[in-house]
Amino acid sequence: MFAFFAGHVFDMAPPRTRRLLLRSALLPRFNARMAEAVSGLPRVAPVLDQLCRRRLFVDRRGLQDPTYQYHALFRAFLLSRLRADLAPAKLRILQRRAAEVLLAEGYAEEAFALLCDAGHWDTAAGLLKARAEALLDQGRWRTLLDWVNALPNELGGRDPWLLYWRGRALIATDMGTARWVLSTACEAFTREQDRVGRSLSAASVIDIWMHEQDDFRQVGRWLDVLSETLPDPPPFPSLSSELETYSAALKAFTLWRPQDPLLARCVDRLEALRDRDVG
Repeated sequence: MFAFFAGHVFDMAPPRTRRLLLRSALLPRFNARMAEAVSGLPRVAPVLDQLCRRRLFVDRRGLQDPTYQYHALFRAFLLSRLRADLAPAKLRILQRRAAEVLLAEGYAEEAFALLCDAGHWDTAAGLLKARAEALLDQGRWRTLLDWVNALPNELGGRDPWLLYWRGRALIATDMGTARWVLSTACEAFTREQDRVGRSLSAASVIDIWMHEQDDFRQVGRWLDVLSETLPDPPPFPSLSSELETYSAALKAFTLWRPQDPLLARCVDRLEALRDRDVG
């Protein structure tokens, strides 16, 4: 019954409205600006508001720059029609465009889900890597882990950064697995001569060993890795990542090699980074 009624409403709408409905259905929620961008139609707010007033499966929230959302069943109907109307290649292009619109408006999670649904795996992986540190800083390690697990396994084999972020996300619940994943990432970074990734993954492994207090001999092994990069440190991607690396090194040197001259370098660098953070 619902499909019949939804089909009747859709078929009776003008072509411009049908185009708007089909393309904006790719957006879980949206404002008029987003609907215009994904549909390619100007001045869509009056159309959406009219649908709301007629209670035709559209919900409006807010007064200033309101957001719209389709009834779940109606959205499913529209997406089904969209897939039937568009060739798969054209649909993937439209899905990517919708993901770009979502991302521009700050809907990163919705954009990621849409990219995965469309099979734009490399773009989805790029979004993950760009947002991973922020997610961890917000304590949203579950979200990060869900993102990593949503990607095909073979991507992790090609990109050690995906392994690294998976390991970082796992630290909260499974340090043993996190240690293994980060160790594997470090080996991959070494093969690719990625000094940044090698340093960050080694520092994370050191932190895990220090926390577990299991086999401190392993700390010395990973400290050797950091000792190769700290004399000529790579350009770290963020202040927090550099702080984490030097903090791990400082703890390891203090425990394992208190006479190593690199210990003083770590202290000096951490003081400089603290001043930058405060400033």
